[in-house]
Amino acid sequence: DIITDALEKANVKFDTDGGSAVKGTYKVEQGKTIGKLPTTLKAGYSFGGWFYDSVEYTKDSTYTYNYAVTLKAHWVKNPVVTKDNGNGISITGQMPNDAVLSVMDPPSTTASCKSVINEYKKSHPTDNPDSLRLYLVGDGVDPSLTYTVRIDVGTEHNGETYDVCYFDETKSVKVTGTVTDGKLTFDVKGDDESRGEISITFATDPTLGIKDRL
Repeated sequence: DIITDALEKANVKFDTDGGSAVKGTYKVEQGKTIGKLPTTLKAGYSFGGWFYDSVEYTKDSTYTYNYAVTLKAHWVKNPVVTKDNGNGISITGQMPNDAVLSVMDPPSTTASCKSVINEYKKSHPTDNPDSLRLYLVGDGVDPSLTYTVRIDVGTEHNGETYDVCYFDETKSVKVTGTVTDGKLTFDVKGDDESRGEISITFATDPTLGIKDRL
């Protein structure tokens, strides 16, 4: 990790330890603060800082070396957490405790909404399914991970199964949702929105009244 040639300025390198790649060149000068450091993401983990020799370095840290070093990312594995919207919709999966869930009625003109509705109607041509979109934001939230969605639909539906079609970045996927304890439950993967944010657009049986849970 250490370049032994003495330098007034050095290129700091970064070992992301399985996180997303760091782009660009970071030049630092001995005796001065490092300045802005890059960001990196890792599915299922929260970023814990950049370290060298067990010492954490931030933008305000003074660079004391006259040679280049490699800062290594420290990661904290996210726990399995459940977030809800306070009105009967929840999502469970690996995410930080401060992750945020929001729910909206997706515009019917968006490609993902059209896709899930069309996929649903392949099996139910006479139905007009209801659709919702969830947004989940948090460090380590990633479309490669599986999340469990639960929606209150009433105990009268216990034991029943329903088709659910969701959008997984490139196409719509049909899964089976099962009602347990009055909650329609199904597993999904999300559509990548930005760093640490996914959306989950899905459609299902209109008789379940899922839009009442917005």
